[in-house]
Amino acid sequence: MKCVICRLFLGGVIGAFIALAWGFVSWEVLSWHDMVINKFKDQKCVMRVMKESVSVDGVYMAPPIFSKCRSARQECDDKQAPFVYAQIKQGGIDLSQPGYYLYAFLIHFIGACLIGILLMKIVDKTYGERLFFVTIIGLIVGFSGSALNWNWFGAGYRFALVMGVDTLVQWFLMGLFLAKFIQPKGKCECRGC
Repeated sequence: MKCVICRLFLGGVIGAFIALAWGFVSWEVLSWHDMVINKFKDQKCVMRVMKESVSVDGVYMAPPIFSKCRSARQECDDKQAPFVYAQIKQGGIDLSQPGYYLYAFLIHFIGACLIGILLMKIVDKTYGERLFFVTIIGLIVGFSGSALNWNWFGAGYRFALVMGVDTLVQWFLMGLFLAKFIQPKGKCECRGC
């Protein structure tokens, strides 16, 4: 049992580092995100309006089409008005702060551990089949999240495609390691299982 928990923990740590490394390559080295994220015509004007109109960090929507409050919907009932779905952080983002990377690491760690738990249950499968399993989970996660943003919030098919492929590649790379390292209890090659 001790070996299983150690492998799961170590698999989560290494899987999280793999995900962070891919995230760096995907966002900092490749230019595909820049090709699908649109720029405002007057960035300063948009920033000023956001500062004046936002009271707390969070998700904002205009017009509030999903609001149960009829008066909120009628206030912006112009059918020709653009629809805005925005995640706003008033203080901005300082990428030199380690907290962002720590939280990203923890999120990836939890994801890798959850995949590890599923991999522990897959017996009598080859490495390729286990890798395929992890990759399919990446496809499901990437497709579901990206396609819903495209459908409901106007993200655009190109953005949805890039984000979906980004997630798929991340899970494939993590799967290269996890499929081999995290084995069912009977296949563990260390003592104490």
